[in-house]
Amino acid sequence: MLRSIFIFILLLVFCNGLFANISVVNGLSHTHKVNGGETLRGTIELINQGTKTENLKIYLNDYRYNEMGESFFEVGGNKRTNLSWIELGTEEISLEAGKSFVLPYEVRVPKNLEFNGSYWSVVMIEPVDLLEDPMDLEMAVGVKSKIRYAVQIICNKGDDAQAKIDFKNAELHKGERRLLFVDLLNTGELYHKIQVLVEFYNPETGEQTAIVGSVMQSLHPDNCKRFAVDVSSVPKGDYQAVLLAKCEDGNIFGMHADIGVK
Repeated sequence: MLRSIFIFILLLVFCNGLFANISVVNGLSHTHKVNGGETLRGTIELINQGTKTENLKIYLNDYRYNEMGESFFEVGGNKRTNLSWIELGTEEISLEAGKSFVLPYEVRVPKNLEFNGSYWSVVMIEPVDLLEDPMDLEMAVGVKSKIRYAVQIICNKGDDAQAKIDFKNAELHKGERRLLFVDLLNTGELYHKIQVLVEFYNPETGEQTAIVGSVMQSLHPDNCKRFAVDVSSVPKGDYQAVLLAKCEDGNIFGMHADIGVK
């Protein structure tokens, strides 16, 4: 008797350009400066680096998240969505081994936009046949991975859009490493790429003792994200600290805090 039991794991790829044998060549974030009423075009470049044909389905979704690391992909979950503006060149691809494919998309911006600043949605690229037909397999128990891309299409409107980042929380956690978790809330109108820097100062002399930083992460309007700053190299003690949210576009936001490194 042929019988198979499988556990399916769905993994979402944002941080790099590789799942299974498929790569997104030109990045997982595409940003466009737009004006009301215009039409623009872009492409997502794919390559199959494997040894067999990969069948992919392509569709649009909204995207939001919170500081706990939870991501939500549901149509209608984002008031700044541009999902209805985007038309994809195709919804299915059969990509042969060693071949490339350029997926075109078109963005038709409405004449009257409700907000200044950033609008976004994601193009989901998902393999549909990573797994063999269970009826063709001997009895087995296995774990199979199903991984999909979320390629962001971001549209920025208005040179006078407001940039504003709030520090929601900062908390020190001790484990194998000492990590300072800093939660940032984007209360402005613009999408940013941000690095959190923490400057430590001796409260008696005012001299800087250390400066450490997080990896750079993206942060969309009305969303909150947690940034982890490794403070293991900072000598134990009580400090006056300056927390900085340094944006790739040149904006900088900061706050003062008293931090005890134990």
